[in-house]
Amino acid sequence: MMSRFNVGESLRKAQKERKVTNKSLSQEFGVSLVQVGRWRNCTDMRIGRIEAIADYLELDVYEFLDLGR
Repeated sequence: MMSRFNVGESLRKAQKERKVTNKSLSQEFGVSLVQVGRWRNCTDMRIGRIEAIADYLELDVYEFLDLGR
């Protein structure tokens, strides 16, 4: 159940740890900076995207989600 995790917080922490900018995420996934902001605010994040972002950040999905606890 996704309510146990804060995906936006996971993303913010992973970005900070790995020094990944919003701009680099937007370029990697072909989305706007506004969309990346939505991910960080956890307003528009699909499970497939979570998996892809975790992979891009070189994290296991469970490690990625655990950052938002």
